[in-house]
Amino acid sequence: MRVLKMLNVYDSRESRRFTILEGIGKDLSHSQIASQLGVKKWIVSSDIRKMQHERDQDLRQMYQKREELINSKKNMIAQNQEKRFYRMAGMTIDEKMFQNMIYYHKLELKRVMVSKNENTEIRKLSRKVRKTLERNKIIKHGGGRYVLSRKAREFMTSK
Repeated sequence: MRVLKMLNVYDSRESRRFTILEGIGKDLSHSQIASQLGVKKWIVSSDIRKMQHERDQDLRQMYQKREELINSKKNMIAQNQEKRFYRMAGMTIDEKMFQNMIYYHKLELKRVMVSKNENTEIRKLSRKVRKTLERNKIIKHGGGRYVLSRKAREFMTSK
């Protein structure tokens, strides 16, 4: 009798496999997949562990599909936020960050522009400030030298 039960569990696992894979591909939680199948959550979890143990290629593909779905959702949210910010401010978030960093570090940047050697003057700044300015494309670092970016120089001279 016990052997029959094990065969029955195996058959039901195979019948659940497709629904589990589809649920993972649609980024559903284990409890949502279990409610679709009409079974308890632990059964779905054990089936997934079994599939992972067997290195199921379809399971890997569904996880990749899920990651792509999550990334596309994140990109869509980010684009909507940028569009909303552009409508409010009339500029992109990057442009606004650039302006804010210029205004915040205005004294240091003026000292850099006035100096004869930009590299040494920029090196006098703290490492944290240099990294921030570099991240916001205010200064450029290449070939062991720091220079003020063209965009930052134009912005400083126009204001």
